[in-house]
Amino acid sequence: MCKHLHLNVETDTISALNETCLTLPEVTPVSVHKAVLSASLWSYLAGGEEVTVAEDCSGEDLSSWPDLLLPRLRRAEKIETEETLDTFDLDRSRRFREAGLDVWALVPLAAVGRAHEYLTDAVDRIQPWWIESGRVRFGEPRLP
Repeated sequence: MCKHLHLNVETDTISALNETCLTLPEVTPVSVHKAVLSASLWSYLAGGEEVTVAEDCSGEDLSSWPDLLLPRLRRAEKIETEETLDTFDLDRSRRFREAGLDVWALVPLAAVGRAHEYLTDAVDRIQPWWIESGRVRFGEPRLP
């Protein structure tokens, strides 16, 4: 797993925390995951958090790794889309929790009910996300 930050900045600018601006990639079906990842990453960076991003730079399949690791918060964050939610690695998530990490799953708003059924006992929080006017929005984190 690579331990460096990467953000592909292209088109849409939104405001985040104290007038800090961030740029997100254009939201297309192929880049929805990257847009949500970028928005979540920047919300943490704008708040001064240290963040490690799992990125495929070695050819290793990182699909079961957390998308973001936040050492100070002891949090692992996994971003899911409608297409990937059913492949969430429940066993790996439980192992992260056993190792003392809080595991958060960010899921599409339309899939929150499905996530509550599927992810019970595998994550600490479920946080909905949606796209509104080309911008990624987040709801309040919820207990599974």
